[in-house]
Amino acid sequence: ASKKLPEIFKSLLIDGIDGALLMTVEGSVLSSDFIDNNSININETSLAAISSSIWNNYTENFAAKAEVNCLINRFEFGTVAIANAGKGYIVVIYGSNVTTGLIRGRVNSLSQYFQRVFDQLK
Repeated sequence: ASKKLPEIFKSLLIDGIDGALLMTVEGSVLSSDFIDNNSININETSLAAISSSIWNNYTENFAAKAEVNCLINRFEFGTVAIANAGKGYIVVIYGSNVTTGLIRGRVNSLSQYFQRVFDQLK
């Protein structure tokens, strides 16, 4: 399965998607891929830290009040979409020039894929 991860992430990097991560909710990156482009304004470590903070704030403060499939945040550097990928894991997709609908669809598909994978490991 780990040999397939680079292929999965590389296949996402089209249509304005600049990066994708699979990580723990604590911020440890398990796998990722980014477009090698000097115009990208964020690196893997920064994106993981921001995403972990956003996800943990959401789950601590709002998760019991509403069920949300993904969180989409617009920043000066681009759009970040975060979704649950199984107990203790999240997926993150980043795009500097991407539509909300496209990034939502990609992060939801990736989330569902990893939820199925992690469910099989139980």
